[in-house]
Amino acid sequence: MIHLRHLNLAWCVELESLPETMCDLCNLQSLDVTGCWSLKELPKAIGKLIKLRHLRIYRSGVAFIPKGIERITCLRTLDWFVVCGGGENESKAANLRELKNLNHIGGSLEIRNLRGGIEDASDAAEAQLKNKKRLLRLRLYFDHNRENGILIEALRPPSDLEDLTISRCGGLDLPNWMMTLTRLQELALIDCTNVEVLPPLGRLPNLESLELRSLKGRRLDGGFLGIEKDENASINEGEIARVTAFPKLKKLEIWDLEEVEEWDGIGRRVGEEDANTTSIISIMPQLQYLKIINCPLLRALPDYVLTASLQALALHNCKNVEVLPPLGRLPNLESLELRSLKGRWLDGGFLGIEKDENASINEGEIARVTAFPKLKKLEIWNLKVEEWDGIGRRVGEEDATTTSIISIMPQLQLLMIVRCPLLRALPDYVLAAPLQELYISMCPNLRKRYWKEEMGEDWQKISHIPNISIK
Repeated sequence: MIHLRHLNLAWCVELESLPETMCDLCNLQSLDVTGCWSLKELPKAIGKLIKLRHLRIYRSGVAFIPKGIERITCLRTLDWFVVCGGGENESKAANLRELKNLNHIGGSLEIRNLRGGIEDASDAAEAQLKNKKRLLRLRLYFDHNRENGILIEALRPPSDLEDLTISRCGGLDLPNWMMTLTRLQELALIDCTNVEVLPPLGRLPNLESLELRSLKGRRLDGGFLGIEKDENASINEGEIARVTAFPKLKKLEIWDLEEVEEWDGIGRRVGEEDANTTSIISIMPQLQYLKIINCPLLRALPDYVLTASLQALALHNCKNVEVLPPLGRLPNLESLELRSLKGRWLDGGFLGIEKDENASINEGEIARVTAFPKLKKLEIWNLKVEEWDGIGRRVGEEDATTTSIISIMPQLQLLMIVRCPLLRALPDYVLAAPLQELYISMCPNLRKRYWKEEMGEDWQKISHIPNISIK
């Protein structure tokens, strides 16, 4: 098959080896062994395939790249590079410096088993990743060595990079080149457990997705946002500076920041003028998806998050959050998950309906107030909540004392309540919503009240819902 150009063996999960004679296929342009878990090595003479343009080995069992890869200068795709960690394969394995002349590599590259030390940093510098202009996605996985800080500086990628993941880097600081990636759209910092201070990520002009997981820092402050205290130092008297942090961020995930207590910005709303700095701050104006998981010391969310165009919010295992902000005011929120929080109340503050809501209403007028106007999915897990406020008020019912008509969750379709043993009843506005699914588990008070098989006194209030599961 001397004229064979494309060989696709993807997901042949029992394939254990490839013949050396395959390297005589001098016209081969693409080899795909993606997902070949049992394949531990590529043929030793793979460097003979000088016409090879695409080598895909992602999720295979390949433990190293054979020496000679540097001769395949036509290579356009190399999605996986494993740095050999010594042992019996060291004499057969290519090191990072063999990437030096492979400047046509584009798309995605994942480098694993990055260690540390001067020799590894020298190899990384020789690789000259910065010259691979077609590279768009780079994932760097380290071995959590303190010397990784030297190594990561040498792995400077091209300035047009769009997607970057840094995992298990053991250095104290993130690389200086990170803030030069002005086209970066996605960034994930994972298990960099010695990093205490984040760079001013809010200044990355095109960042759309940010994941922070298992970092050491205690604050998400103005430095993280890219808003410095001296931001107005160069402003002429009488002028107002408009500062936007994270101007294009749509998705933010924060996982396992177990030492973070303060998330700065709680006292300042988006677009609000600051008299002390003569500046108007806009922070995350396009944020749509926010997930905060296992941040046990975090006390509150900043106000600028609550004025964003959020569509989905998940707040899990943040046991120091005692008072929920007025989430009902989020006009575009469609999905809300609350799990393992400290608060005992789901009240008017949570709904965004304040006691003075009608203070500015003229006599004889009626205000129409809608809380959670677009919410379709609500999950509540592990809350020690006893009262869910609003039980005595129906959707659309006029309140004579406030001259207002309240509409709450008018589009709610799915409600899930799990492990809320103290909760006694569901509010009428939930029962009046167009629910299609109701799931209740490990809530003995609710089970007794609503379950048909236990002759629940309020079964008739939920019997119209098409899909009901009460356990």
